[in-house]
Amino acid sequence: MMMKQIPTHDLSRIGLDIVNDIFASEVKTQYGDSLRIRKNSSFSYDIPTTLWKDFVSGDGGNIYHLYAKNKNLTLGESYRELGEKYGTDEPIKVRHDVPSYQKKPEYNQASIEKAQDIWTKAEPIIGTVAETYLNKRGISYIPNTFKFWNNRLVVPIHTVRNNELFQIGIQTTQLDDEGNKAKVDVVKRIYGHSRGGSVHLTDYSELSDCVVLVEGNEDGLSLVQNNEGISCWAYLGATNLKNIDLPPYISEIILARDNDTASETATTEFYNKYKNNYSICFVNPTEGYKDFNEMLMEVSNGR
Repeated sequence: MMMKQIPTHDLSRIGLDIVNDIFASEVKTQYGDSLRIRKNSSFSYDIPTTLWKDFVSGDGGNIYHLYAKNKNLTLGESYRELGEKYGTDEPIKVRHDVPSYQKKPEYNQASIEKAQDIWTKAEPIIGTVAETYLNKRGISYIPNTFKFWNNRLVVPIHTVRNNELFQIGIQTTQLDDEGNKAKVDVVKRIYGHSRGGSVHLTDYSELSDCVVLVEGNEDGLSLVQNNEGISCWAYLGATNLKNIDLPPYISEIILARDNDTASETATTEFYNKYKNNYSICFVNPTEGYKDFNEMLMEVSNGR
């Protein structure tokens, strides 16, 4: 079920109502758009942005963080509860351009357009060698976003901004006529961009506050197939993990590793960087298997 979102233009008004409710018995003084609360003004709240700061505890955040703290909820639960109370059923929008970033290089629009041209030409995957390729790897769960073009498996790469999905690129896997990886120098290619993005292996509209992050699509599909109900994204390469863009209501991350040094290094780096922002844990394939898809293939082949 899609998480309802509070419209941006309503958030400052709703946030102020929530603050007044939480601090109903406290002294409040307003200076322009800033609200100071308590006799010693030790709590500051900015009405337009909903950002707050408690100068006694050192805590701060936006209205969702404040509501979660007051109600003893996770951040994801706060988003859902306030969304149900004040939000709308406006559907997720998928845009085929890219968001603007501060202090990050802009995406190359020509490269985006090349990816979109391939995406437009791609066809449904059912009955193609792309479906055969996944089936041969023991995978029967195939997202409806996966496509086929010119003997290639084609998957979209998205990033998320303000309840909008931006398709910033695609990844292709070149196959032979029997549904095996083609014997070429480069089997997998990125068209457009992947930095900050990921392949959503489960529907974004059903995203919970806990997400499984995995390096490759095949490993992620293997996990989804064997763990019904999880949210799982593939970040497409160990070096991209540290750049991945996540929605603000994510509170728990499960890092699904490969059994190799590159994966261990990347996930450890991510943990050290974000351990104070999220609850993070690791899962590994059983010892002796390279990755989660190799485990699934062993089971599927009866070995």
